[in-house]
Amino acid sequence: MEMKVLPAYVRTLLVIYGKRLLNAVPLFRGKKYVAFALLGRARTGSTLLHTYLNNHTRVLSLDEFLHPSRTQHLGPEQLLDYLHTTGLKPYSPVIKAVGFKLFYGWQQESFQKPIWEVFQQDASLKVIHLKRRNHLRSLVSLKIAQKNQKWSKPLLDVPEAASAKAIFLTPQECLRHFTVMEEEEAVFDAFFAKQAKLEVFYEELVQRPQEVLHRVQDFLGVKRERLETLLARQNPEPLAELIQNFAELKAYFQETNYHSFFLEEEA
Repeated sequence: MEMKVLPAYVRTLLVIYGKRLLNAVPLFRGKKYVAFALLGRARTGSTLLHTYLNNHTRVLSLDEFLHPSRTQHLGPEQLLDYLHTTGLKPYSPVIKAVGFKLFYGWQQESFQKPIWEVFQQDASLKVIHLKRRNHLRSLVSLKIAQKNQKWSKPLLDVPEAASAKAIFLTPQECLRHFTVMEEEEAVFDAFFAKQAKLEVFYEELVQRPQEVLHRVQDFLGVKRERLETLLARQNPEPLAELIQNFAELKAYFQETNYHSFFLEEEA
């Protein structure tokens, strides 16, 4: 393990296992914490923010405990019971905020309707809405992840050559992705109209992490700490190296509102 990574690795382990130990003690456990959702779609930074938040001594991020694969066998009452006994259950009084991922697509699963209705009516739920300014980058990231089945990259992983990751995209699938992302962001902003919301863009989280994380911690009402992650960017290369037909697509979208996606090389 590289020495520069060792302090972050050790601190992360101490924080995570420290919280687990405290939560294992039944004395004084309760629900005196803020519940929050990391709302968005895949490849918008949910895993990155999740790992940062779990580096906080007073925050617990539960990742995808509501994923359809874990809840599809549950009836309406069982699902609500699962929510309050597995996720938003009593924790140590040390824990001041408890959160979880909530992806757009899960709402379309009929068996998840009851839980989404609960969230929509719960004005105390805080929503961190994750978005990405460059929708082309999110599509490229999704396609590469589907291709190599790697959804995150630990800091010490050996980088993969851009040529090995490069994908081909049609103008039609790009346009479909761009429009769907715009529509979904608006739909779910409206869906959670009752909740306090914080908009977080992936690009800013990568470029100015501590600034964004201070805003997130303030939003959750927890004391500011310097947070770290053990993840690295998976696809930092220029889009021209990651898309096999980049020049063709750039020309196709030249006179559209989406042309800027092809210019934003640092997104």
